[in-house]
Amino acid sequence: MICSKCGAQNLDGVTFCGSCGTMMTSVTEGSVPNNGTGAGNVMTPQQVITQPVGGASNGGTVMPKDYMTESIIVTIVSFVCCCNPISIILGIIAIIKANGVKSEFQAGRYDSAISSANAAKTLLIIAVVIAVIGTVVSVILSLLGIGAFGTALEQIMESAGGF
Repeated sequence: MICSKCGAQNLDGVTFCGSCGTMMTSVTEGSVPNNGTGAGNVMTPQQVITQPVGGASNGGTVMPKDYMTESIIVTIVSFVCCCNPISIILGIIAIIKANGVKSEFQAGRYDSAISSANAAKTLLIIAVVIAVIGTVVSVILSLLGIGAFGTALEQIMESAGGF
């Protein structure tokens, strides 16, 4: 679609121009455009005013979710709680991919932005699974270690004097 105000090329079906923000309208057969006299104020479905999708600066295309917040949280929690190097590294790579979503989208490479978003999501999920498994294994080993330590301590106490 070409904007009637500024002449910019926009994606088909957008409501507002990506360059100037003017509402995009199209006159279809059977519709009567408003001629300013008050007569013929019939609006076509294409002329109904709606909220712009994705803002006025990108032709109505919505940026995919970047998973930046989730990636940062998983990386920090993995570092603080379980110190699992694999989940920490995957979290850092997910942050890098999440950062790429915004830059690719702003450059107009929508397919690449979606690809980066999917990669960030996948890395995020894998990092969470590895962190959870690592934490569970660590807790189990700690409990077994404490139990083994208690048993060894009892044996030492018995051999020392029968406490």
